[in-house]
Amino acid sequence: HVTAGQVMATIETPDQDQELLQARSELAASQAAKAQADASLVGMVGNLDQAKANESKADASLAQAIQQVSQQKSDVAQAVQAEAQQEADLVQAQASRDLAKVTAQRYENLVGQKAIAQQTADQEEVAYKTADANVDALQASVGASKANVAAIQSGVGAAQANVQAYRDALSAAKSSVDTAVADVTASRANIVAAQANVSSSEENLARESVLTAFQNVTAPFSGVVTARNVDNGDLINAGAASSTSQQTGSNSAGSSSSGLAASGGIGGSTSSSSTSSSSSSGSPTGLFSIAQLDQVRIYVNIPQEDVGSVLPGISAQVHVRELPSKTFNGTIGRTAGALDPSSRTLVAEVDLSNPGEILKPGMFADVQFDVQQPAGTLLIPDSALISNGSGTQVAVITRNNTVHLETVSIGRDFGQVMQVLGGLSSRQQIIDNPPDGLKEGQKVNGVPEKAKKTSS
Repeated sequence: HVTAGQVMATIETPDQDQELLQARSELAASQAAKAQADASLVGMVGNLDQAKANESKADASLAQAIQQVSQQKSDVAQAVQAEAQQEADLVQAQASRDLAKVTAQRYENLVGQKAIAQQTADQEEVAYKTADANVDALQASVGASKANVAAIQSGVGAAQANVQAYRDALSAAKSSVDTAVADVTASRANIVAAQANVSSSEENLARESVLTAFQNVTAPFSGVVTARNVDNGDLINAGAASSTSQQTGSNSAGSSSSGLAASGGIGGSTSSSSTSSSSSSGSPTGLFSIAQLDQVRIYVNIPQEDVGSVLPGISAQVHVRELPSKTFNGTIGRTAGALDPSSRTLVAEVDLSNPGEILKPGMFADVQFDVQQPAGTLLIPDSALISNGSGTQVAVITRNNTVHLETVSIGRDFGQVMQVLGGLSSRQQIIDNPPDGLKEGQKVNGVPEKAKKTSS
C-alpha cells in the first residue's frame, strides 16, 4: 500500500544532472549579462545628461558672445561718433587759434604804433597761445579717439570670432547629444535582448528542473501496488512508451443471460508509471502498477433488447461466487452510449464501494439491476416452455381440465422467467415442467403452485 505522493523509486540520471547544472550556469551568465547591460545603460544615460548639459552651456556661451558682438559694435559706433565730435571741435579750435594769432599780430602792430597799451597786446598773445594749446590738445584727443575706434573694431572682430567658435562648439555638443541618444537606444535594446536571454534561460532551467524531478517516481494517488517490474540496478529508458499497463477494469465483460442479471468484470482505478524500463525481451514495461481499491467499477455488456431499461443512476446488486453471502450495492455511473457492432451490446459501468478491499480487479461477478417492467408484462417460468416442430408452445389447462398446446411469442429472457408477447393471457393456467408424453386434449387435474419470486 502506498499513499499519494509517496516516493516509490529514485532513478539516477547523471546526464540530466549535468544538464541541470549547465542550465543554472547559463541562467547565471545571462543574469550577469543583463546586470552589465543595466550598468551600461546607467553610464550611457549619464553621458547623455552630460552631453545635454554641454549643449546648454555652449548655447548660453554663444548667446553671450553674440551679445558681446552687439555691445562691441555699439561701442564702435559711439567711439566713431565721439571721434567725429572731437574732429569738429578741432576744426573749430584751429579757426579760433588762427583768429587769435591774427588778432595778436594786429595788437602787436598797434603797440608799435603806440596806439594801444602793451598790456592789451600781451593779453591777445596769451589768448593766441591758449587757443594754440587747445588745438594741440584736441589733436591728441582725436588721435586717441581714432586709436580707441581701431581698438574697439579689433574687439568686434575677436568677438565675432568667438561667436563662430561657440557656434562650432554648439554644433559639436549637438552631435555629442545625438551620439549619446543613439548609445542609450542601443543600450536599451541590449537590455531587452539580455532580458530575453534571461527569460529563455529561466524557462530552460525550469524545464530541466521538471525533468530532474522525475528522478523520484511518486504514487499519483493512494492505493496498492499491483505490479513492480523493476529492481535496483535496472536500466530505465527515459521517454520510451510503456507497452504493458493494466487496463482500468475489463472491457470484455461476461455475457448477459438476461436484461436483469448479467456478469461483469471488476476493475479499480489503476495507473502505471510513464517512465519505462527494458525487460529481458527488449520491450519497455511500466515501472509500477497501482490500483485504487476503495472504489471499484464493474463493466457489464447489456444486450440490445435491454438497453432501454438500463440507464445511468439505477441501482444494481453485485454478487461474487466466492462470497455467496455478501451483496454489494452500486449504481450505474455511465454507459458507452453506443453498442458494440460485433456483439450488439452496450457497455455499462457500475460503481460501488469496496470496504476492506474485498473485491479485486479482474474478478468476475453477477450483477442484478432493478428496472421497472412495462405495465401488462406477462412472465412465465422458462421450465413451462415446450419446443417442438410447431414452434415454442405452452400447455394450457382449459375449463374442461384438458390440455391445449398453445403457440406463444417469446420476448425477453430474464433467466428463470420469460416474457410472453403473444398467444397467452394472464387468466390462463399453464403447466410447469410438462412431461414429454403430454398430448393435446389429455385430461389433467391441475394443482396450483406457489408463485416464484422474480426480479423486476
